[in-house]
Amino acid sequence: MEVSIEITRSSDFKQVYAIGAIGGHSPYDFRIAFYNDSPKSLVEGGKSVTVMERKIETEIILSPLAAK
Repeated sequence: MEVSIEITRSSDFKQVYAIGAIGGHSPYDFRIAFYNDSPKSLVEGGKSVTVMERKIETEIILSPLAAK
């Protein structure tokens, strides 16, 4: 039997630029989250401190079967 695949995009399809990814797995699913970092300068106690803000933009969750 021959099957053809038609690819379309959801009406709420999004693309996200990311500089990194974090993730892991459990017996139930695999997860990968994509993030961006932004430096923030703060003044605490008269000292300038730079804090890196890591913003998770999106996460993908796959079943073990889909992750194969």
